[in-house]
Amino acid sequence: MKKIFLFILFASILISCEKEIVIEYPSFIIAGQTEGEGIKYVDFEPDEKLGDCDETYKACLNLDMNNDSINDFYLYYINDHSLNHVYWYLCIIPYGNNSIYFSTITSPWGEIYFAEALLENDTIGVNSNWMNSKTYLFAKQQTTEWYSSPLEPVTTTKSRGEWMSNQDIYIGVKITINEKELFGWIDMKSTTVFRYAITQPY
Repeated sequence: MKKIFLFILFASILISCEKEIVIEYPSFIIAGQTEGEGIKYVDFEPDEKLGDCDETYKACLNLDMNNDSINDFYLYYINDHSLNHVYWYLCIIPYGNNSIYFSTITSPWGEIYFAEALLENDTIGVNSNWMNSKTYLFAKQQTTEWYSSPLEPVTTTKSRGEWMSNQDIYIGVKITINEKELFGWIDMKSTTVFRYAITQPY
């Protein structure tokens, strides 16, 4: 009888060990959320500034948000000019299958994709609008034209985007790994990144 009991006990332990481990992936994150089950939060100390790049961009920064040694997003800033134009662009590009929470804005340059300016407590998740390509955070163009009689310059300025202001807004992002989705937010102003958070399996 004792042997039968020990056999049943051993079999029960063996079966329990063989049970599949269930890994959960959060289906959303709240803009500004810093804690909770399945949340990874990073606060840069000191703040992370876009740094020197090549001749193409004035400043740039790669972000590896889920700490897997693979860059997830590329931020860059351009200040360029031509004969009578000056341009300022702040953009974010997702690597691989990653995406940006976006909105389509009718701008002076036509319809282009800007990151959605999210407020604290906005939801970022499966039902958000996602874009898997370059997305603008800020765009500005200054044009100077010269008119004769008398010869005087006339300068006009056009701009769109929220990330050169002092508003507290967030960029919504999504990382896709083997068909699994991680949702996150980035807190930045101008060319400085302050902090971010990303969901992770638990």
